[in-house]
Amino acid sequence: MKRILLPLLVAFMGLAACEEEPVPIPDFSSGKRRVLVEELTGVKCPACPNGTRELVRLQGIFGTDSLIIVSIHAAGNFSIPFTNPPGEDFRFAQAQELANLLGAPDGYPAAAINRRKVDPNANSLYILPFTSWAGIIGSEFQKSYGLDLLLENDFNPVSRQLNMKVTLGANDPLPGENRLTILITQDSVINPQIDGTVIKPEYVHRHILRHIVTSPAGDPIAEALNAGAVVEKNYSITLPAEWVAKHCSVVAYVHHGGDPDREVLQAVEVHVVD
Repeated sequence: MKRILLPLLVAFMGLAACEEEPVPIPDFSSGKRRVLVEELTGVKCPACPNGTRELVRLQGIFGTDSLIIVSIHAAGNFSIPFTNPPGEDFRFAQAQELANLLGAPDGYPAAAINRRKVDPNANSLYILPFTSWAGIIGSEFQKSYGLDLLLENDFNPVSRQLNMKVTLGANDPLPGENRLTILITQDSVINPQIDGTVIKPEYVHRHILRHIVTSPAGDPIAEALNAGAVVEKNYSITLPAEWVAKHCSVVAYVHHGGDPDREVLQAVEVHVVD
């Protein structure tokens, strides 16, 4: 991503010659390829913990800051919460909308990886089988990418207001419709889960999708993403009191906005509390 710095620097130097106030230049020099996994899961899905364990294993290989996981509890009857022992309901309407965009899997564990297309005519439009995850993730890290993202969070622990600033830096021209999706996840949530044939009352759930800040389909980016373009987007929400802020993260990703082309170009994840 270092190629973006020179044209940006030249452009901003030209502006500085006409303006007295210096223009800050976002530092994209630490940019790197990041891969997004949107996992479909449920508390009553016996095989889903195997999928979660595999993704955590892959994070150990590729890095937790490089392989970004979002666990969407929208797996039909598998996502209905337990009543004995009592469990929290992780489902919500926006999560189901997002799951519908990914397609209906033939089975679980199921996940979309950067929304890489499989058979455009299949119900499981972006869903890839469990056995292919490692290879597909590895190949996604080898792809070039046309932009980078910076994400800054400002959280007030008293009011629980969370302000999010996403800065997009386009390295290559990105024509067509592009969208930005921002969501909140929570890690280390204790809740019942069936694991194989055993119901575990104190199972540790990972990367739970809690809220979608933008539209589930992403907010259109109106600005032209020409090479060297820098675009800033700001959002704010109030974090519910029952969510443990130190276990929450903001995930932002830019993707194509077509149908069926919703490929994820770049993603970033930052904890709410450092």
